[in-house]
Amino acid sequence: MTNKATTILLVILAICSFMNVLSQVWEPSIHRLDTTISPLHYKVQINPNFQKPFTLNGQVEMLLQTANLTDFYVDEIVFHLGENLDLAENYISLLDNQNNTVPIGALHYDISNQLVTLQTRIILTPNSLYKLKLNYSGSISKIRQGFFIDSFKDTGDTLYLASNLYPVFARRVFPCFDEPRFKATFELIVLRPKQFTAISNSPIIKSVNLSSDMIVDFFAVTPKLAPHSLSLFIGLISSQQLVKTKRINCTLYFYPNANSQEFFNSTYYKLISTIDNFFSYQIENISLLVLPEMFSNLFDGFRFVYLEKDLPGPFDLVNLQTYINFACQIAKQYFIGVVTPEWWSEVWLSEGLAYYVGILSVWMVENGYLTFSKFLIEIRHEALKLDYGSRPLVDPSVKSFEDILTATSDKLKAYKGALIMNMLATSLSKYNITVLSILEQYLTKNISSGTSNTEDIMDLIDRYSDLTEWLYNSGYYTIVIDCVEEMSPFITKESYLDTSCNYSWKNEFLKNEISFNTNVSYSQSPLEDNPSNKILHAIVSGYYRVTYQNISYLMNKFQTKDYQLYQFYEIVHLGQVIDDLIFFAKMCRVEYKTVFDIVKNNKNETNYFIIKILLDFLDVFRTTLYGDSTYERFQEYTTNIATNLIMANTSMFSEINNGHARALIIPWYCIDVNIKKYPCTFYINVADKFFNGNIDWPKTTTEKQFHEYTCLYSKLNSLRKFDEIKNLYNTTIGEPFYHRYYVTALGCMIDGENVKSLLKNLFEQTIFTVKEETKLIINRLTSHNENIEEILNFISKQNMLEVTKNRDNEEVFILLLKKVGEKLTTNEQLNIMKNISLMANVTLHINETINKLLPEIINRIEWIYWSKSHVLKYLTNATTLIECPVSSTEANNISSPMVNNITTETPFKNGSNDNKILLFYTMCNALSIILMIFLFI
Repeated sequence: MTNKATTILLVILAICSFMNVLSQVWEPSIHRLDTTISPLHYKVQINPNFQKPFTLNGQVEMLLQTANLTDFYVDEIVFHLGENLDLAENYISLLDNQNNTVPIGALHYDISNQLVTLQTRIILTPNSLYKLKLNYSGSISKIRQGFFIDSFKDTGDTLYLASNLYPVFARRVFPCFDEPRFKATFELIVLRPKQFTAISNSPIIKSVNLSSDMIVDFFAVTPKLAPHSLSLFIGLISSQQLVKTKRINCTLYFYPNANSQEFFNSTYYKLISTIDNFFSYQIENISLLVLPEMFSNLFDGFRFVYLEKDLPGPFDLVNLQTYINFACQIAKQYFIGVVTPEWWSEVWLSEGLAYYVGILSVWMVENGYLTFSKFLIEIRHEALKLDYGSRPLVDPSVKSFEDILTATSDKLKAYKGALIMNMLATSLSKYNITVLSILEQYLTKNISSGTSNTEDIMDLIDRYSDLTEWLYNSGYYTIVIDCVEEMSPFITKESYLDTSCNYSWKNEFLKNEISFNTNVSYSQSPLEDNPSNKILHAIVSGYYRVTYQNISYLMNKFQTKDYQLYQFYEIVHLGQVIDDLIFFAKMCRVEYKTVFDIVKNNKNETNYFIIKILLDFLDVFRTTLYGDSTYERFQEYTTNIATNLIMANTSMFSEINNGHARALIIPWYCIDVNIKKYPCTFYINVADKFFNGNIDWPKTTTEKQFHEYTCLYSKLNSLRKFDEIKNLYNTTIGEPFYHRYYVTALGCMIDGENVKSLLKNLFEQTIFTVKEETKLIINRLTSHNENIEEILNFISKQNMLEVTKNRDNEEVFILLLKKVGEKLTTNEQLNIMKNISLMANVTLHINETINKLLPEIINRIEWIYWSKSHVLKYLTNATTLIECPVSSTEANNISSPMVNNITTETPFKNGSNDNKILLFYTMCNALSIILMIFLFI
């Protein structure tokens, strides 16, 4: 071969290799509309067809403005179009502000991003107005996205059309700039049957008879709205003008022949009135539609709220959530309808602020008792359980259509946003006046633009309190306390921030100004004065720098004789304060080791228990509320517990008088520590002191309470060695009440050796003979993440072929593997499929076992990039490793419904970019191999 030919082939080979690399790193584009063109006004005409097939056609006129830029060069208009709509391409027109026709070129469709690009044959003029006219048609489905059709469940087949445009479904109703920052006014024209009623965000100003049975309604121009805030309902519905609040007209709409008194009561009216009084902006009117099947926590639309059918009734734990949901919808009128976050990465602004205002209004209407337990306990616990501060509020990764849907349905964003507002309220004002004034300033500041971002509210908050670090925290805070000398702790704060930062602040409650640098240690002398309630509020207000040294100081003061008269009792009585303390303790992830260090320094065992009460009281509150939800009972529990524990000493367990409170409180602050670092005997002794005392177990409790006692006692007993607890299990077989404790305790084990012993006994059936007990133990055992790896290791080392010959053992294995699979991520599940040693010994030796076991594995795996051939390949390979081989033909005949449902086609849509890239990638590889062979020859 000549040198020239060789050179050519090498160049071709290099190009192929380079393109091969490009094909592997290719990602689909994520498109966000440019701000060089913005809509000012929409005039939308919608003509729905109420006959099958349900369709619509319409026309939209967009008044567009180009940006005032010196380097402006735009020759295209990009807008959103839902996949259910089609443009009439022959009826598109673009006019300039002189009504001259602007020549247009080709249309380009980006199906994956639901975008249309309209090219113009001339360059558009900057800072100018244009009018774009589009005709379109499409389908109306029963999917509750965009404009959909449904029927009233109570009246048979009475149809109605309703809209659900939030967050990104306006594009399914008409072509538009379907992003929150593109706010515009809307003028709606709707065709409807004569017997139906049309309702939208603004009132009808004119109706025209089009024919004997059709009417055209003309609605007034709306205020500036994001497309997702538009709403429309068409149906056979009755209405009733409700009593007007101070500034809002409320109209109730309900389905035919219904009694309106079933749907609206004075509490709804009070909530609307309360929120209306919070802010100066006037909503003017609200339409309340009784549409139970549409009720959700998402935004219903500006001046538009869906109600549940049934009257909630009085305030109690059953009805409380209904009122909270309703109040949040009213609050969203301000924080989504009036001022809208400019992008979905900052959805916490709308959801979190609305949730806080909704909770606050319910709190004020029902005097705070139940809302306290719902918000400060349950909601905060949920946020802590799911998050622990590791998920930032502002999430710049939100880009795609799927990202937006995930972000807007993330309840954690709402919880965290509300908690930040409550944290600010706790530090500044008992009556939340300052927070409401901040929110009022936030709305006033952004009402002209109609959009906002996080900086807008943080600029206002920073005038009063330094909370900025909360929002830019992409990890979690870890505070480590080292007692260098008594009462002078060193505090190190480690955080994961997007940028380095320095903070300093001076609070009226603290004498000295504190400076703080990220990842820098500092020390601050404890307060010299006797702590007051103001200082306690300062401690729990979010100032991490001094929180724990003040706790240490207060713990030392608790040893004096006057503490219970004033400091600790007041914390308990003001439950919000103690709960805030727990919140920050958990958010800051204080390590229990450092708590023990403080206790050792002070040489007082009682301090440990009091510190643990402060850290874990949240769980006590929640557990206590299971039994009795009244505020008086709540006060009695907390006061009794606190008083007894304050008076406690080393023999505190036998001195607590309230047996019910004892059973609830003791385990929570005795077991939540790292038992691998500290000897189990310490906790066993604590448990024995408590449970071996003269305790009066409430055996007449409900099943739910009994379950709680079982879990608490079982957690304590799980610290014992396996053999010891097995003996206790055996000796209580004739005593069901106590026997169940030890059954559960076996499943609560997390020590590695104990878990191995337990698993071995499960399969050998040496002690577990009751099938229900075995299931209970497996459920408990697999609920601990620490056990999953140990269980997988145990299974992989067993000769499961022999084990599963026994029918009972086979059921044990299937249940065990199913529960393990539920705890794993998708990648971990795929690794199990690839780990042939795990599957080879069990999955294919008998067809009956395959039918039971394989679906349990497969139904936990997302088969996005796996075809049926992949599965069968692994199963066929597995047959070579077991004693009862299965041929590839038999593998193909496996009767698992999950396998049979897996497509044998490539998992990419025909014609998609993914498919083309995959094909190109394959061709490059093939060509590279051919050229290499050719060169060597």
